[in-house]
Amino acid sequence: APGFGDRRKAMLEDIATLTGGHVISEELGLDLKNAEISMLGRARQVKVTKEDTIIVDG
Repeated sequence: APGFGDRRKAMLEDIATLTGGHVISEELGLDLKNAEISMLGRARQVKVTKEDTIIVDG
């Protein structure tokens, strides 16, 4: 996941909103093994590099 600390949480929330998904976090009482596919969100394309995360048509 991108970022660190509180910035990381905010970035994950932004990505979830952009893709129509949910942040899956133990802090929120959600565990990946219990997540449903509908919680993951969608995007036409995602490109991740060391410096950037690009989400297209999320």
